[in-house]
Amino acid sequence: MIPLDTDACHACQDLMIRSYRLVDEGHAGRVTELFTDDGRFAVGDSIEVSGKESLASFFAAREAEKERKTRHCLTNLSFSPISADEAAVRATLLLFVLNGSHPTTPSALADVEDRCRWEGGGWRIAERTTTLVAGGA
Repeated sequence: MIPLDTDACHACQDLMIRSYRLVDEGHAGRVTELFTDDGRFAVGDSIEVSGKESLASFFAAREAEKERKTRHCLTNLSFSPISADEAAVRATLLLFVLNGSHPTTPSALADVEDRCRWEGGGWRIAERTTTLVAGGA
C-alpha cells in the first residue's frame, strides 16, 4: 500500500476545485494550464478531448459562452495514491445552470475522477473522466 501524502492529496484536490472555479468565474480557457501536455477530458460518450491544443480549443469555446452561468458544486472528495507520481481524486458533482429555467435545481449529477500526475515540478491533471448519473450538462 502506498502511504498517504497529504501535500499530494491537497494539491490534487485543489486542481479539481480550481478547474471548476475557473469555469464558473468565466475563465475556462485557463483550465488547460492545469492539465498535462497529453491530458484527456471526457464526459460520458459525448465529449472526448485529448492533448494540449485540443483542450485549449475546447475550454476557449466554453469561455466564449458568456451567457452560460454555472456553479459546479463538488462533494465527497476522496484521494487515492497510485504511485509516487500518480494519484486519483474522485468527487460527486452537482451542476447548477444559473440562467436556466430552474436555477436552484441541479441540471446534472455526475461522478468525476481525475488522474493526476507529478510533472515538471508540480501536480497536473492527466485525465478527467465525468460520468453522468442523472440529468445532462
